[in-house]
Amino acid sequence: MMETYVAQSLNEYIELIAKIGSNGTEKWYRGQSNCEYRLTPSALRKVFAIEDQRGYKLNQPILDDTCSGSNNVVAFLPVDRMVTEFSEKAKDCLEYDVSTRIEWECIAQHYGIPTRILDWTTNAINALFFAVGDCSIGQTKEDDIRHFFDSQGFGSGGGAV
Repeated sequence: MMETYVAQSLNEYIELIAKIGSNGTEKWYRGQSNCEYRLTPSALRKVFAIEDQRGYKLNQPILDDTCSGSNNVVAFLPVDRMVTEFSEKAKDCLEYDVSTRIEWECIAQHYGIPTRILDWTTNAINALFFAVGDCSIGQTKEDDIRHFFDSQGFGSGGGAV
């Protein structure tokens, strides 16, 4: 069972992270703007139902949710093809050589291509940066983080680090 901790301020967050990390083991963090989001890579978030639960083919694929329990037969996005096309178009724009498929997926993910990768960090402040997401209030991301805590933070869905 995973334990849940709640911080109401940046100082509380830093103190909490120090306390959690005090046992000497390395922790991994992932910042998400909603604590109810599942740990699902972007390539697996959007699937398309092609048959219903009785095996009848649908006239047109419909957007489905892998977590909905619909029991439809689904098709996933063509991740390999998208990453290959991205790598072919991007290779001349990079200032370094990319030699493996996983490197290409990492780069493609940061340009909005759906992949099978989830970002993690060993830095709790980096995770917080991603947890506050798109709340653009101040001039810098640091201003956004301060405002985030000052305004009581997340909406009803909460956030997760």
